[in-house]
Amino acid sequence: MNSEKKWKSYITSDSNIPQRIQNMIIREYYNDNNIPFSLSATELNGCNNIVLETITEDSHNFDAVILYSINSLPNSVKKSKDICEKILNNGTELHFAYEKIVIKDPDNIQQIEDIVLTKKIAMEGQNVRS
Repeated sequence: MNSEKKWKSYITSDSNIPQRIQNMIIREYYNDNNIPFSLSATELNGCNNIVLETITEDSHNFDAVILYSINSLPNSVKKSKDICEKILNNGTELHFAYEKIVIKDPDNIQQIEDIVLTKKIAMEGQNVRS
């Protein structure tokens, strides 16, 4: 059982997915991994990732940081990469509950970068068609 570990989860209100649903996914992730559930830190609309940056800076205090989704990362590939690198370089695992992806090593950040970049390209494509 992973109850001895310290876990921190994060959701955002800047998502199309209601916070209640994000917390349900995170709660399920906690249950699937035998982790005692605690409420997620929540980013409010228009806060420019202040809560996520605080979690990133404090990540050395946690064994793992769980984000609701890769879509919880900033749209900027550089910002997303910086956040992932800081968390992982602090010896903290990075989990994405919705996608069920776990990153334990900074060498594996490329997978996340590729997804964020693909999302950014898709969003730009939508803007061109609008």
